[in-house]
Amino acid sequence: MMPANTRNVLLIAAVLAGTSNAFSPPMKTTHNIVLPTLCKSSSSLYMTTPEPLATEGDWAAYLDAETTGYIYYFNGVTGESIWEPPTDTFPELNADDAMREQKRKERRERRA
Repeated sequence: MMPANTRNVLLIAAVLAGTSNAFSPPMKTTHNIVLPTLCKSSSSLYMTTPEPLATEGDWAAYLDAETTGYIYYFNGVTGESIWEPPTDTFPELNADDAMREQKRKERRERRA
């Protein structure tokens, strides 16, 4: 088990670093810890954990709305992230639909 202060340093570094390569899916984990996403509110800045678009086994699909607008797939057990669906049976997703839904959620949150 990693000491708590080491985990905190890794989390902060990962959040500040963002993605290391524009062609690599965003990294979501350091030692099975899901990294939060920064969100802006009219009155404050807060952290949220993104909801997966779909899941199958250890894999989850997320929208990379901040940099590419593409869907990527993340394995919560191994920490691996990839651009292509991990299996032939993974639910089919559309990035445009996911982006529209995310924008709807953001508008609802701003109104609340």
